[in-house]
Amino acid sequence: EKSLYNAKNKNIILASSTLAYIGSYGASGTTTILLMNNIRPITLNKMYCKTDTGTVFIRFGDGTNWTDELQCSSSGVSDDGAIANNTWIMREDFKIQVGTQASNPNIITVTTNINEDAD
Repeated sequence: EKSLYNAKNKNIILASSTLAYIGSYGASGTTTILLMNNIRPITLNKMYCKTDTGTVFIRFGDGTNWTDELQCSSSGVSDDGAIANNTWIMREDFKIQVGTQASNPNIITVTTNINEDAD
């Protein structure tokens, strides 16, 4: 017996040195990274993030419209299940924005749960 799920978990691990190098990650800045341009429309169902120390805010978007911010911490944080601006059309930019941190986390681990929707 097997279960079929149309939602998949996707993970990204971000280092503070990488964020600082490619953006303006710092106490007062953010860094935006293009993660993918999916071949099918997608819906972001869930977000979870965890840091090695301190806190940092993350959100996903296309560069114009953004999801709610999630404040990641060393104990791990999950969204409340009601994510604003959580759909992307085919090949639309899927970006993550990271910033406004406290205690400068060195590593941020983000896990998303995403549906690939019908064309």
